[in-house]
Amino acid sequence: MTTTIGSPVWVDLAGPEHAEGLEQIYEGFLLHYGRPRRSVAAERDSLLGGDEQYAKGLARIAELDDPEAIAVLAELIGLASRGRAEHGDRADDFALWAATARFLADRSGREVYRTALLALRDRGDRAPLEQLVADLELDRERDAHRALAGPRG
Repeated sequence: MTTTIGSPVWVDLAGPEHAEGLEQIYEGFLLHYGRPRRSVAAERDSLLGGDEQYAKGLARIAELDDPEAIAVLAELIGLASRGRAEHGDRADDFALWAATARFLADRSGREVYRTALLALRDRGDRAPLEQLVADLELDRERDAHRALAGPRG
């Protein structure tokens, strides 16, 4: 399957309830750190536009009355931003995004997911998150994330 730059990345993993909110949050991330898929507002700079997309995405999720999802997404934003601050566009945050999208659709692995997030947050260890998504066919999502948020030039 060919991925176009404007295509949603996390829809299949996040499930129908959370997909639009997560995609909007991802667009905010791309405005801050990558190559956005669309222009949010021509007169806004990428920092303000990214913050606006984060807020709108979180507001969409808040409409679902799902406080756990809000907490998880706030942590995603923080960890992804920290990774970019520490490693620039060479940060390897694919597994963080993919595992979070998967968790939004299926909460059965709650403790494993939380432990994996703590490993990343406290020790910078990505391996547990990578293990959470290792069994999934994510070539399309990985290619799209690499094209949108990966190293430039």
